[in-house]
Amino acid sequence: MKKRVLSVFLCVGVVLACLCFFPGQVDAAQSKGVALLVGLTSVDPSTHGGWDGTSGCGGCELDVDRMSNILTPLGYQVNTLKTAQATRSAVLNKIQTLKATLQPGDIFVFYYSGHGSQTTDLNGDESDANDECLVTYDMDIIDDDLNAIWTTFPAGVRIVMVSDSCHSGTVYKNTDVGFKLDLDEKAMQAELIHIGGCRDNQYSYGNLNGGLFTIALDDVWNGGAFTGNYSQFRDEIYSIVSGYQTPSYEEYNAGEGFRNQKPFTIASPYKITYQRMGLQTTTAVGQTNDAFTFVLGSGNDLYMIKKNGTGSGKTELHMMTAVSNYKRFGIQVATAIHQTDDNFEFLLDAQNNLYIIKKAGTGSGKTEVFALSAASRYQKFTIMTSTALPQTDDTFAFAMGPNRDIFTFKMSGTGSGKTEIHVLSAANGYKKFTLQVASAIHQTDDNFVFLVDSVNDVYIIKKSGTGSGTTEVFVLSAASRYQRFTLMTGTALPQTNDSFEFQLAANRDIFAIKKNGTGSGKTEVHVVLY
Repeated sequence: MKKRVLSVFLCVGVVLACLCFFPGQVDAAQSKGVALLVGLTSVDPSTHGGWDGTSGCGGCELDVDRMSNILTPLGYQVNTLKTAQATRSAVLNKIQTLKATLQPGDIFVFYYSGHGSQTTDLNGDESDANDECLVTYDMDIIDDDLNAIWTTFPAGVRIVMVSDSCHSGTVYKNTDVGFKLDLDEKAMQAELIHIGGCRDNQYSYGNLNGGLFTIALDDVWNGGAFTGNYSQFRDEIYSIVSGYQTPSYEEYNAGEGFRNQKPFTIASPYKITYQRMGLQTTTAVGQTNDAFTFVLGSGNDLYMIKKNGTGSGKTELHMMTAVSNYKRFGIQVATAIHQTDDNFEFLLDAQNNLYIIKKAGTGSGKTEVFALSAASRYQKFTIMTSTALPQTDDTFAFAMGPNRDIFTFKMSGTGSGKTEIHVLSAANGYKKFTLQVASAIHQTDDNFVFLVDSVNDVYIIKKSGTGSGTTEVFVLSAASRYQRFTLMTGTALPQTNDSFEFQLAANRDIFAIKKNGTGSGKTEVHVVLY
């Protein structure tokens, strides 16, 4: 349905003054703002059944100008498509092109002013049996089209979609609250906030001066004087247009930091960190392979575990000291456990006791835990037990919590469609879980590494296939039961692969251990500073 004509607006006619940056905004070099503003005063009658779309949309190009006047002084790179330029392919292709320029910490604004419509839902993902559409110059863009694009945006990117069109309540994506979510939602890694001019069953009004909703938005923005968050922004717009339409407010994977920002703020609400390298050094050992694994101990000493191919016939432990920049060994010992393989995982607690997790092939039919004491130089077991966890496989990863709880990450094959976290309680001898929860991150694989800090926050390292072109870090907060990200960022480290292992220091520095393929011919340590 086209935008409806309104002859008289409520108090409008605000002239934009020069805008100032929001107090506290970080350097634009850290985060950037990119915008695509689309406005159509007419459509092509030859592709719209003879309808030219001029009624009610005479001011839509002025709406684009209004939004440009808001965003440009904030530092946005503003791109516009007006009327005949705004074909379906031009709009979608431009979004894809701009997406390729975005990195974690950036923000993308997509604004549309024009006709909106509804069409019969063909894939069963709408509770009202209708897809909502943006009417471009030659044909419609349905909400499914937009959803397919949003789910490919990189993690750490914030998206603001503003649509001044009829039936715009959920035009940003393809689901309603309370209805079965489309499977694509599980893949959504960016954060999106949508403010629509009206609900799905309503019209947005406009005339030659522009859209009622956009003029009200401009009025509320008030040259940048508005100081509330996104939902408050919508509420104040509603207070102006409530006699005609009800603006919508929706979130799609939006975090607390994003939703509480002043609208259109470029600075990321999340700490921009891991942008500098610290120590980068060769170690005392040659290049290593899958027979070796590494664990970071207290004082950042690096423990190298040689699982098999040892002269002693045992799993061996070789500790390189931090004070020597990993050029000297502090301990080199054959342990009390036989040679091991990929069926075993190794963790250290705060006292450098070595925890060995046997995933499968156990006599108990459970995942088993063994602990070798540092005090015995790893010659005596202090724990030998089955756990509450069934036998596991390569879809599981493990990390040590600060109180010796063992975090189990089920990366894929989960009933929830998310990466799941199952915490085995040390206080209960690993016979009980203290937490079992689907997390905010989609299912994962061996391209991801999971680590736990001193407050049980979970650090997720994505090695490759990242939008930023770097190794990326995501932090899920324990306080949110792993439902919210407190950090999403690219790092100073290029994309990595299976030749790297990762460890988290007590101060949250990330140690990247490059085992082979090094120019030095040695195993190397690269520290990404928190």
